[in-house]
Amino acid sequence: AIRYFVKGIAPWRSLLDRNLMIAAQHKGLGVYPYTVNNPNELELLDPRVSGVITDFPGECRVALAELSESEGAIALTRRERTRQSINIGG
Repeated sequence: AIRYFVKGIAPWRSLLDRNLMIAAQHKGLGVYPYTVNNPNELELLDPRVSGVITDFPGECRVALAELSESEGAIALTRRERTRQSINIGG
């Protein structure tokens, strides 16, 4: 029933571990860790995350493009007043 009401979770980036990632995927949920403001942190995240929430989408978008040019389109969507989410993949 959770799949009908929840599309994803947004855990604090340092709380995201393998078990949480597997549990979320098992439930069909996207995983959007927050707040990833240092582009260098992107390469430390589990590669299966659906996206990240950041205050600096431009810098993170550039870092993502450098990490993997073959990953597909990176869509930017508005989240709150100042935060934005970068979706990874296509």
